[in-house]
Amino acid sequence: MKLSLAAIALLFTSCATAPSSPTSPSSTTIHYVTQAECHPEIPQVDPRDQRMTSPKVVSKVEPVFPEWVRAAREPIDAMVIVEAVIDEQGSVSDVCAYKGDPRLVQVTMDALRQWKFTPGLIDGRPSAFRFTS
Repeated sequence: MKLSLAAIALLFTSCATAPSSPTSPSSTTIHYVTQAECHPEIPQVDPRDQRMTSPKVVSKVEPVFPEWVRAAREPIDAMVIVEAVIDEQGSVSDVCAYKGDPRLVQVTMDALRQWKFTPGLIDGRPSAFRFTS
């Protein structure tokens, strides 16, 4: 099963930024999908299902947002929504983007791909999950 990490922006919007050169919107291309398109064959954790044990975060890497986010004079919509697929070994095998500025989505996805989890289980066997947080 997979684990999907949606609304991760709420977690990441408070993260620190580090100086970097501005990235123009046209230089980052993100393929956005709907939740129904992000690996529908892999289940999300259902806390009511006694057979499932959800993956647990072992280590995470916070995204480093570009300097222009912190330096912006106008309000920026920093909401990023992505979903992560956690494989049977507890690694992030895919990240689907649902919403957000492509430049912010990219750094969020890059950080999320480095997260490590304990494997999720179904009936005691490791399984992939979509993770929502």
